[in-house]
Amino acid sequence: MNKISIRGVLLGAFADIALTNVLAVPLVLYTIAHFGLTKLPPVQAQAAVIAAIHSQTVLTTIEMAIGLGCAAIGGYIAAWVAKHDELLNGVLASFLCVGIDLYALLTGAAAHSPKLQWLLILGSPLFALLGGFLRQRHRVELRT
Repeated sequence: MNKISIRGVLLGAFADIALTNVLAVPLVLYTIAHFGLTKLPPVQAQAAVIAAIHSQTVLTTIEMAIGLGCAAIGGYIAAWVAKHDELLNGVLASFLCVGIDLYALLTGAAAHSPKLQWLLILGSPLFALLGGFLRQRHRVELRT
């Protein structure tokens, strides 16, 4: 258990979720304006925004790029805070996203198609691992 930094993993996981939501705001605002969804009540607007984003390949790609990019940042943060075993701590930072995505898939609450949902479930740990790798490489370069 000494290899795992609970603090690093938790900070990386929460950074991933928080940053994903912050960076998704411009996409959501664009979608609301572009599709004329400003007059809908909040509950209907949420479903309409999700449907509008998923009706456009470019918007879905941007949404997924934001999520996977933030997974890499979360992995980097986890590895940075841990200061050791960067790959392990980086990949573990994806636990929250993977858990949320699995829950959504298994309960039928997934916003994406099952194929895209599985892509996120498998992609999040890979991108978090990438973040851990980048931090490990950066740390090694700092020592030389």
